Amino acid sequence: MRKLVILASACLVTALLLTVPALAAEGRIPLWEPTVLPGPGIDGKYIVTRNITAPAGGTAISVFGTGQEEVDIDLDGKTLFGDPAGAANIIEVIDVRTVVIRNGSLRALGPPAGGNSVFIDNVQKVILEDLRIEDGGIGIYLTGSPNFAVRRNVIVGADPVGIQIEGAGLPFPLTGFVEDNLVKDSIDIGIWVFDNHSGVSIDRNRVDRTFGGPGILVQFGGACKLAENIVQEAGGDGIQLEGIRGCKVYNNVTSFNNANGIAGLSTSSTLFLDNVSSDNSSSGLVTDGFVNRIEQNVLTLNGACGLWLLGPDNTYGKNTARGNAGGAACGPCGAAPLAVCPIAGGSFPPDLCVDGPGNTSFCDNLMPGPPTE
Repeated sequence: MRKLVILASACLVTALLLTVPALAAEGRIPLWEPTVLPGPGIDGKYIVTRNITAPAGGTAISVFGTGQEEVDIDLDGKTLFGDPAGAANIIEVIDVRTVVIRNGSLRALGPPAGGNSVFIDNVQKVILEDLRIEDGGIGIYLTGSPNFAVRRNVIVGADPVGIQIEGAGLPFPLTGFVEDNLVKDSIDIGIWVFDNHSGVSIDRNRVDRTFGGPGILVQFGGACKLAENIVQEAGGDGIQLEGIRGCKVYNNVTSFNNANGIAGLSTSSTLFLDNVSSDNSSSGLVTDGFVNRIEQNVLTLNGACGLWLLGPDNTYGKNTARGNAGGAACGPCGAAPLAVCPIAGGSFPPDLCVDGPGNTSFCDNLMPGPPTE
């Protein structure tokens, strides 16, 4: 019997010895309480091992570097609770080279009073993925961070913006991905990318309700792509583009928004292709920009125009626009003559409204058509 006990004890010790190197080799540093990581010397992988509640006026996790650190934080499914007064960020990362934050929840405990859920400033490479964010200030806020991937996050009840990415002041344009996110019930804007950006892709996001502004707002950049997004019940335009050039906007669905489905303000050299924009309070697709191409869009049952061209020298073809209500919000539709096409028929207000000169039809639109236009 004694031999059996000794043998069992020896087996247990052997098993423990075998597990210790495995944990050590993993190399992740545990976080279990409010933490400030000051650089230098903070490089490494961190794992949150229990829920963390930020102290009054403080953060749950703060990282301050010198611009050279590489930091990876795995929330491991845990929840970080914010400052009860809402005055501080829940997570903030400033002046490191690379940060990865993934796989956990962030929840505000008080009304927003200047604090955001994730705030990142001056980080060269940012990856934020699989986060679940509820209430508080801005859900994800990136500034001065030129390379980013923001993907597969669920953000509900942000005030004022779900995802905000800005590039003002950077020596080179920012670029990155915003993809596969769900943003719901933002007080103002769902997703907002603006200033000094090039090569940004905003793909496969779902924006469901904003109470003030547009669902997706992209401003002052170029070479962007917006594809396969669904935006409904925005307080403003579903998708609003301003001051962009050389972009592609395709396969998006914008419906039941409180202004236009898709609005292009000062857009140029941009392709609007295969979008569905219906049941919006104002027009389906409106642009005051120039030399854009607008093709194969479905623009139906909107409260004003179907397709409204305010700017010059755009081309358009194979669009369907029917059942749009018109009224004072559409027009005056005063440009004449419209392009003359060889087939009898016509496209006319409110399904088509042309106010800018030099717009050219491919003579194959169904608004209701087939044209003469």
